[in-house]
Amino acid sequence: MKKSILFCFLSITHLFFGQIRLSDVSLELKKNSDFHQLVTQENQNTKEIFSFVADKEKFIGIKFNSAIFFSDSISLKRPFNYRFLMGCGFTSLNNPIAYWTSEDLKSFVGIEFDFKTHATKKVLYPLDLSKNTLFTQFYVNHTLYFLTEEKETKSIQLIGLKGHEITTTTLNFSEFQITNSKNNNTNLSALLHEYGLTKMEDQLFNSYLNATPPIKYYLRKNTLILTLDQNLSKTQIFEIDLSHFQIQEIIFNKSDLPNSSASNSLLYQNRLVQLMLNSEKLEIEFFDYSTKEKIKQYTIATETSSPFPSDFLIQTGNNSPTTLKNSKKFIKKLQNSDLGASLYCSNGNYIATFGGYTEHIRSSAMLLDIGLQMAGAGGGDLLGSYVNQNIFFDVQLDPNFNSVDTSFEPLYIDKIAQFTAQNNVNYETIFPYKDFFIMSYYDSKKEEIVLTKFTNGYDY
Repeated sequence: MKKSILFCFLSITHLFFGQIRLSDVSLELKKNSDFHQLVTQENQNTKEIFSFVADKEKFIGIKFNSAIFFSDSISLKRPFNYRFLMGCGFTSLNNPIAYWTSEDLKSFVGIEFDFKTHATKKVLYPLDLSKNTLFTQFYVNHTLYFLTEEKETKSIQLIGLKGHEITTTTLNFSEFQITNSKNNNTNLSALLHEYGLTKMEDQLFNSYLNATPPIKYYLRKNTLILTLDQNLSKTQIFEIDLSHFQIQEIIFNKSDLPNSSASNSLLYQNRLVQLMLNSEKLEIEFFDYSTKEKIKQYTIATETSSPFPSDFLIQTGNNSPTTLKNSKKFIKKLQNSDLGASLYCSNGNYIATFGGYTEHIRSSAMLLDIGLQMAGAGGGDLLGSYVNQNIFFDVQLDPNFNSVDTSFEPLYIDKIAQFTAQNNVNYETIFPYKDFFIMSYYDSKKEEIVLTKFTNGYDY
């Protein structure tokens, strides 16, 4: 399983890693924990925050005002025969509404909460996704979207729930040429079945490991952006307008690195970074997304020193990272790995990570398997004998992507990682709020729903 990589500065003393408890609500969730669910959503119109929590018997809506103080709660029975709390949104009257589905995805219901009258309303939707493949779901502009494939027609559909309304739009990609990793013609559905679809956050930190899959999506205001990197020659991008559902194609050709073996890209704000790898080099190129102008290019080559001041690191399993001696060892270790990049803007500079992820069979498991075969006992079961290996380096870059040799400061995500490791955190949700970040979670030991504030930088 992929593990999140934290920056080297995680070793900084915990005295600088603080958090502020903003609000909490006492709440006991009955067993069985398999039925426990928690969803927290900000109403961006009113700046109020709503948490919806369920156990096997009850369903509770909790309101926090714009000052993030507990305001009210409404409790009712969990909707019968509805297994999954898929998310929440808001009606035209700014009432929160929670969306539930049955286990087979045949039935959907919304539970609207009116905190002024302390009443709830059930909304049944004519929606059956049992005959669809669900690729992903996302929330934007008060709408919960499902990106699916209709199994019979193989058409890609974008289904939206907004308050009491439901919309279904078929997305037609037939006019665009899409090729697979072998440069043969294919279609988007086939690629989504093969690689899946990974969400990249626009305002939150993304680990470079999250960016290693070749097909990713981003949400920008009223636009859904799909990026395809299964082909070594280009990054193919589709921008989907969520108002009129028009599709625009954008192509960023990749560098003509000879005998390239792996590539990938990352879109962050208005910048696109592309990675290209062969047996001798890793090329990193930065582009202006709007103009396609190349801003900066770096090459890490086996026979030359690194253009960056940072150490190359390798981490195996949950062990601490160790240093790779030189560029040659770094490039060698990157071979046969999934490439990824991370960019995050803090204090006017970019905190960046570049590297790769791979899985290896443990040497002890391999020797055991060979020994069993030689003894005539058959091969061993190597399931669970794989260990993940991460090869990477961290660097700070200025707005023009020039390397700057300054010390790292902790990010909110580092503080959250340390906090969750030391506390009883369950069913957490992290979201930006004003100029800081909130983590909503359930503390099963204290039996509380908690909203906690985190910021970037030191907490002196």
